Amino acid sequence: MLLLLIRNQVIWKRILQNYRSHPVAPYLPDLSSLQTWLADHGMPTAVLLDSQWPRHDEAQRLFERNAIPVTFFSGHFNEADEWLQEHSQSVLESPLHEDDGGGTSEAIQEPAIRPLGEASSEVRENPFVRKRPVRLTPGLRETVESRPLKNPVHESVVPVAEKERVVERIIEIPVEKPIYVREEIPTALAPVFVTVVGLWRRAGASLLSLIVTKWLSQHLPPNSVTLIEDPRQPPRLFDYFAFEEPYTHWLEDGRGTPVSRDGVQFVPMKPGLSVQVDEERFAEYIYRQLKRPFTILDAGQHLEPSLIHELADHILVVLDCDPTLLNVVGMAESYHQFRTLYEGKVHVILNKWTKHVKLVDPEAQEDLFPNAIKVPYLTPDVVQQALWKGTFLGEEVHEELSMLYSKLLSRWVPVDKNQSASKTHKSFFGRFRK
Repeated sequence: MLLLLIRNQVIWKRILQNYRSHPVAPYLPDLSSLQTWLADHGMPTAVLLDSQWPRHDEAQRLFERNAIPVTFFSGHFNEADEWLQEHSQSVLESPLHEDDGGGTSEAIQEPAIRPLGEASSEVRENPFVRKRPVRLTPGLRETVESRPLKNPVHESVVPVAEKERVVERIIEIPVEKPIYVREEIPTALAPVFVTVVGLWRRAGASLLSLIVTKWLSQHLPPNSVTLIEDPRQPPRLFDYFAFEEPYTHWLEDGRGTPVSRDGVQFVPMKPGLSVQVDEERFAEYIYRQLKRPFTILDAGQHLEPSLIHELADHILVVLDCDPTLLNVVGMAESYHQFRTLYEGKVHVILNKWTKHVKLVDPEAQEDLFPNAIKVPYLTPDVVQQALWKGTFLGEEVHEELSMLYSKLLSRWVPVDKNQSASKTHKSFFGRFRK
């Protein structure tokens, strides 16, 4: 039985789409499900372990203790296909595997236990158990003495009948060794992949991706956040931050050279570069970027279902408060289909919010976006100054973005509330000092 511990179930299905053999374990999302599966089925033959799988280091140590070969998945689907072809042949040729033509087949050998009354030619002795002396049942001596013997022997020798002897046998039942896994609290942040998509043009997806990137970089060590510009949209980051040549995009050589600015790793789309984007190749590149705590993708207006959105942990859907666009039936249908498809990881952000906006269903008299995060209308002068300087928005918009920070970003990165409060509030005795 082969075991694939992959970060995302969609990637797990993509690896197995060209694989038609049977001995593959089901998808296991976390360590607890892995422990349950191992208790029911035992150790696998080989393991393909994703470095982004939750608590992969503990799973690796578990398999290494049991001498199970482990291969790491780095995001390349060709390497995963070669691994499947190599190990599936060895599993099919194994005597423990019996292919019955449908479904996963496993051969589990149960210990053969003979009943106590059945005769056995072989008696397994346990060297750690002390042997007990043979004891005769009461009346055995009288039975033997009253019976005539065929061959006369000396009077001092008393023969013992073979059928009347009682022998205690020790039957060993092999028991599977229990699996112990230490429960450790992770001290480091797990890699998080976030896509920012706009419901229509000029909704503010690019600006929101810059705001999220700036806030995360302020609360993490330098170069902990990567901002990627989707190559399927017009380039903006390259001219915004005035990046200089030479710069190599990942579509040119497969790896690319990210540029750093203000403690953030940028992967901007190169102007004039027209290369057809392969979705699987794009997913492989994002897998390499997940070595850092946060990876932000400015996805533009690509709302169609894709492997990139499936790979994301969180999806920020940005739409502004323009009632003329909200009234378009096609956009409303695409929004509801997208949210239904990726339910559970979609966060709606209402950009350019003002106190005069009331998005209420006229028939049901209910809020159209009850759980949306509201980002108010920012002063054009502040945004324009940041554009001319080629920098992020400064602290002057911190109060306007407080709802975004408190309801969303503070859940991703633990922030010390006492430390943040001490910057804005004075102590009790400090208020009376001149």
